[in-house]
Amino acid sequence: MKFRLVSGVMMIIVSALLIAGINFSVMRAVDYGSLGTTVGGIIWENTTWTLENSPYTLTDTVQIPVNVTLTIEPGVTIMRPTSGDMFLLHGTLFAHGTINEKIVFDGGGNSEFFTTWGGEGNAFLDFCIIRNGYRFWNRGGYFNLTRSELNNLTDEILLESPSADICIEYNKFVKTGGLNAHQAAGRTCKISVRYNLFQNISSPINNAGGSPGQNEMIVKRNSFISIDEIILSLALDFDTAIMNATENYWGTLDTDLIDSKIYDRNDDIRIKNYIDYLPILSEPHFDTPKISSTIYVDDDNTAGPWDGTVEHPYQNITQGLNHASEGDTIFVKKGTYYEYVTINKSISLIGENRSTTIIDGNETGTIVTITRGNVSISGFTIQHGGFDQSCIYISSSSGVTINDNAISNNFEGIHLNSSNGNDIADNLISPYAAVGIFLEYSNGNVIRGNIINPEIGLDQIGILLTYSTENSIINNTILNNLYDGIKLIWDANANVIIGNNIKDNSIGVYMVGSGNNTLYHNNFTNNGVFCDYANTWDNGSEGNYWSDYEERYPNATEIDDSGIWNTQYVINENNQDNYPIIPEFPTWTQMLLILIVLTVTIVIYKRRLAKISIHQQLRLRAETHRLADRD
Repeated sequence: MKFRLVSGVMMIIVSALLIAGINFSVMRAVDYGSLGTTVGGIIWENTTWTLENSPYTLTDTVQIPVNVTLTIEPGVTIMRPTSGDMFLLHGTLFAHGTINEKIVFDGGGNSEFFTTWGGEGNAFLDFCIIRNGYRFWNRGGYFNLTRSELNNLTDEILLESPSADICIEYNKFVKTGGLNAHQAAGRTCKISVRYNLFQNISSPINNAGGSPGQNEMIVKRNSFISIDEIILSLALDFDTAIMNATENYWGTLDTDLIDSKIYDRNDDIRIKNYIDYLPILSEPHFDTPKISSTIYVDDDNTAGPWDGTVEHPYQNITQGLNHASEGDTIFVKKGTYYEYVTINKSISLIGENRSTTIIDGNETGTIVTITRGNVSISGFTIQHGGFDQSCIYISSSSGVTINDNAISNNFEGIHLNSSNGNDIADNLISPYAAVGIFLEYSNGNVIRGNIINPEIGLDQIGILLTYSTENSIINNTILNNLYDGIKLIWDANANVIIGNNIKDNSIGVYMVGSGNNTLYHNNFTNNGVFCDYANTWDNGSEGNYWSDYEERYPNATEIDDSGIWNTQYVINENNQDNYPIIPEFPTWTQMLLILIVLTVTIVIYKRRLAKISIHQQLRLRAETHRLADRD
């Protein structure tokens, strides 16, 4: 039997060694990158700072005169390790990063970022990270700040007589100051503060009015999170101090609490105006940045508010998906969620517990539909889909992982249509009325470690492939289907079927109009096979276990105690197993038990070695003391 499961045994030994604490060293490559560029002083002509020369270290304030433009490429980092302004801006600065290559401004904890004088200077910043300093903007000019992250800034943004409209939208402000705007230059400017996340800000968003002139401040569709102090305020004595602050999310639905975070004429009669803040949002606006990349869902949160935090989780999965961005994780607390889920973003959907986190289709429709690649779903019971519908339907998507779910009481379990390179692993699919896993026009997928058992006596198929090639069906347990355990029809070619336990189906494997498939290390127990085209039933040295082998070939004998028997198992003239095996292959559950036993044995052995070492040390010390006493 020495030929069998060599790779599996090696995997078990290596895993046991790792679990027991015997580690392996791995070298890691180091990329030292560019040494960067040192800059400071006046830039007299239009200049571009490139990613190739990044990072840029400021030894002095970089001054940009009127009619001069500094352009900063995506991915560039700018640092100011010593105190002082980073930029004195009378000209123009363009810093347009991308979602994957953001521009970083790091003030080193002791610098202001952009200072202007005399109403001049403007900046346009998109996809930037601005961190570790005092004040992002000081004095006049104007700027557009979008899709950026500001954190660890001690002072507020100061706008003294801005020279044009200001746009502050789709940003994250975390542990920063607020915003203070004043107009004294006879201008009327609009300051748009919309779709931003403000978390733990240390000072309010304040309209200080102006004379002459006016700043019209629009503060809408923002999220205000974890802020204990005043959030919005107006200055004393100015009729021009006006703020429209409707449709914001406050982290609460209690209007008395919201009133306490607003300072206007309700609090001081010297203030000329009121801040209009109603209606409020019960959850963050879809376009406002999230608090975290992990979104929480709990059906017990029926009253709100809902912002996807641990404290205020969304009430259902669809609500969480609506607020999710690419790459986010949605963590769903235990409960029963009666909904249909459509996933069109690359996210991870994780249930708290497979047995108690349930998505229920109420016996109508497809429960989960996936139309985007790189989606992961794990830890759910997904049940009660509609007649002739799927529990999970994956359409034209790649990189999808469906792992560790219980899929039950459905017509079809998991259906892949025109979807390549996906992983369906370790799911319990039982019961189902028609098909456990169905692939059509889908190539290069891996179906592994699933238990597929219809339980109910209908005409079911465990795994069905049509017009699908180069898929791997590995280490599954497929039981009790009144039709076929695995069925390949209509050009389901060049697939591999390895290590499966195929038992008590009417036909274990049925292949029609499909050839060049490879099958070995499978257990065929109490079911036959049928195929018309030529396929391969061994790997050149090892084949499959057939429960009726000894009955069909009573005169066959084992070859040299190898487990391989000397008579081919013939299916038809084009299909035969050249190396049939008795006894059957161990299941992966049995291999796991072997792993556990081996791991425990190694741990016990290491402890005994440690005890022996301690005893040897004690004996040595005793002998040393004895000799010393003799002297």
